[in-house]
Amino acid sequence: DESDVVEVLQRYQKDGSLNQVEYEVMNKKLIQLLQNRSIRPFFDTQFKIKQEASMLSGNGKLLRPDRVVYWDNKVAILDFKTGEKNDSHHEQMKEYQSVLEEICQQEVEAYLLYTETEELVKV
Repeated sequence: DESDVVEVLQRYQKDGSLNQVEYEVMNKKLIQLLQNRSIRPFFDTQFKIKQEASMLSGNGKLLRPDRVVYWDNKVAILDFKTGEKNDSHHEQMKEYQSVLEEICQQEVEAYLLYTETEELVKV
């Protein structure tokens, strides 16, 4: 969440993965992204959240959605995409959604977040 941004970025800066300019750009971008009203609910610490939790599909395929949020009345899957939109992203999310619905026995919504544009797409 927003409170973790500085700590995580400092860790990357310390290990040499980010220089000062990259640190500042990433910090600004991440804070802006996390303050986006439509994205904020996926990072609300009052809800149970699993990051990159593994799931096994019925045919034995290992699936790992970026973020699963257990809201009060449903579950939401959020996957981050940095590139261009692609139909395969929707197919991937539908697969995550189907498996998670079987596991949770609860309504599951799936979303794609295109980080460059901050576009949140419900699948």
